[in-house]
Formats: sequence, structure tokens, C-alpha cells
Amino acid sequence: MSPWRAFVLFLQREAAIQARRPELLAHFLLYGFLLALIFSLAVDPVEKDPRPVAAGLLWLSYIFAALQGFDRTMARERAGGALEGLRILPLPPAALYYAKVAAGWLALLLAQLAVTPLFLVWIRWGMPQAPGLLILSLALGSLGLVALVVFISTFTSGLRSGAGLLPFLVLPLLAPLVMAAVRLTGAALTGDLGEAGVWLKLLLSYDIVFLVLLGWAFPWALEE
Repeated sequence: MSPWRAFVLFLQREAAIQARRPELLAHFLLYGFLLALIFSLAVDPVEKDPRPVAAGLLWLSYIFAALQGFDRTMARERAGGALEGLRILPLPPAALYYAKVAAGWLALLLAQLAVTPLFLVWIRWGMPQAPGLLILSLALGSLGLVALVVFISTFTSGLRSGAGLLPFLVLPLLAPLVMAAVRLTGAALTGDLGEAGVWLKLLLSYDIVFLVLLGWAFPWALEE
């Protein structure tokens, strides 16, 4: 079977799971809303200008929502034997990785599109200055985030001491991507687009590197 056909089959599987029991999207929405609400309460838009920290607070909520969501769902798949069954199929493991990334990325992006406007309303921001660039920054940043978290959560779910290990492995590797995503999101919110092209190129570069390298290494993570 061709890798593309295998990817489509795995993607259909992921879509069917999410349609039947949308736990991943529910986790993203729950943690995203709660963290965004907490952060918005910590920022007083009357006494202090929230613009320098708004993008960073948004991405903090996205990152922790992704960590919690993937950690739970991958551990459940590993414990139920689903990953072991998928591993022995005569299909390329990279196709499974890219299907999980695609499904998780779509779920996280939907959660971001729901959480972000509410957060901006809660801090009395108003409309972002570059809405198209804001959506692009969310899409590219979340793609790299999901690509890394899917790989690491697959690996840690197979470890006896894997519980709680995911953030310590993910966060150092995410630092450059998060920096670029925060700067690009901040530029979209404020309309200060002077260095937006630099951060956009950096995000694209990290997405490509993560997707190619981790797709190649995914069989190793799956066997742990």
C-alpha cells in the first residue's frame, strides 16, 4: 500500500475516533478556556497595557492545553493496546504519525479560534490589527507544537515513569518555535509588522524540520 493511501486510512481512523468521542478537542477547549480566563483576570487593562504580554499568555494556554490533551489520549491508546496493534500493521509508521498530527492540529486550531477572540474580549483588546496574519501565526505555531507533542507523547506513553515527563522533554525543544509564534502573534495583534517576515520564515523552517525529522524517527518512538 502506498504511503499516501496509508495516511488516508489512518486519518479516517483518527477522524472516526474524534467524531465518536472528541476527547482531544474537549481537552483543548477546557484547558484553553480556563487558562485564558485565569490569565485575563491577572491582567488589568485599565492599570496596565496588556499588549506586551497578551501573545505570550495566549501561547501559554495553547501549550499547556496541548500537553494535557495529548498526554492523556496517547497514554490511553498505549494502555488499551491500540498503538501496539497499529505498530504491527504492514503500513508505514510515518503515515500514522502524520495522520495523528493532522487530526490533532485541526482540533487545536479549532480550539484556538474559539479561545482567542474570548481572551481578547476579556482583556478589552478589540479587533486585532492583522486578522489574517493572526490566523496564520496560530496555524503555523500550532502545527509545529502538535508535531513535537505527538512524537514525544507517543514515546513517553511507553515508559513506566512517563507520567509527568512530557513537559520536561517538550518545553526546551519548543523554545525557538514558541518565541517565533509569540512574536508573530504579537505583531498581528498590534499591527507592528516590521519583523513579521523574519518570524514567519522561522516558524515555517521549524515546522518543516519537525515534520520531516520526527516523521522519520516515529517508528522508534512507537516501539518504546
